[in-house]
Amino acid sequence: MNLLYELNGSWVAASNKIQGNPSDLVVDLVQRVKGVGPWLFDLDDNHARSPAKSIVRQAIGTDHLSPRYLSWAMRTLSELVRNGKAAESQAWEQYVDSFLQTERAKREIEFLVQPKVMNQALYTGVKDFCREVRSSTKFYITRNIAQVANAYATYLGLDGAVAEVNDKGRQAELMVLGHPFVEHFGVSGDSDEDVAMVEEIQVMDQNVISLYSMAKPGDIHPTFDYGVSKDLTALVELLRNN
Repeated sequence: MNLLYELNGSWVAASNKIQGNPSDLVVDLVQRVKGVGPWLFDLDDNHARSPAKSIVRQAIGTDHLSPRYLSWAMRTLSELVRNGKAAESQAWEQYVDSFLQTERAKREIEFLVQPKVMNQALYTGVKDFCREVRSSTKFYITRNIAQVANAYATYLGLDGAVAEVNDKGRQAELMVLGHPFVEHFGVSGDSDEDVAMVEEIQVMDQNVISLYSMAKPGDIHPTFDYGVSKDLTALVELLRNN
């Protein structure tokens, strides 16, 4: 990766496929970010410390000593050992189906989507970034449940959220078809499922800028254009000053 800017531990880097003078790359990055029509954002571990993981850790909709919860946890642990991060999506889908369909679960989730709790969960700079791209439409495309996704979208002033998405590539296709006069799309995410959104937009021969959210500097996923820290302060500063 090619580091473009760093500020107090927050950073922005270009992938190895993007070459050039760093100053010119910054100008190009800012122009592309500001030129996006619709942004497609992932939520969990991208904009916020995962609300889904908080739900699971707190055993919302069930309790830690429930035989069903313990069975789910052991099965999930086994799958994670075998398949790594790829197993997370199926485990979450099973949790939603098993424990989050009750009124009790909905009441318990209300605590997690209080403004104070959401504000604490959001990574630094996310609110400012959403303000900087105010001229774009912005949507969450997430596997999280609607109660959570809609709350975060409303809190950040986004235009909407599509929740419990099993196929993000297909959802990206629908977004492109729903915006026939848009020339530039943006994707921000941190997982292989978000890679599918970028690739689908490219397959449909549309321009897309992609931001890969990373816990620490390293190899940017080759599909993505830029790597950004979880803390978006550095990206926000570039947008404000260029």
